[in-house]
Amino acid sequence: MDEDARVQMLHGDLLHYSVHGAAHHHRMIGERYAPLAARQMFERGRRTSPLQIALAGPAAWARSFLLKGGFRDGLAGFSIASFAAHHAFLKHLLLWERQQKKESEVRSQKSE
Repeated sequence: MDEDARVQMLHGDLLHYSVHGAAHHHRMIGERYAPLAARQMFERGRRTSPLQIALAGPAAWARSFLLKGGFRDGLAGFSIASFAAHHAFLKHLLLWERQQKKESEVRSQKSE
């Protein structure tokens, strides 16, 4: 922080709109967030399976909508849970693709 900066309490709401709407959010998940998460998981040695791919979305939806109380927010809570499910499914699917590519490269190297 700057030397002359001060810390103060804010009164009222601080609104932060990081996306422009549902279509934009959907696109950001597919183009940015899920690929980044899949790459990070892959680099950390995480692996996934077809079963995990199938269960990741429903589990994320249930966690967001049921366990975290998203149902209390109506359509907004349902939408957030659905975006969470889409993100979870897609990141596991993209991780699976990376795994398959790596395994294919390893098999090719062994056959040479």
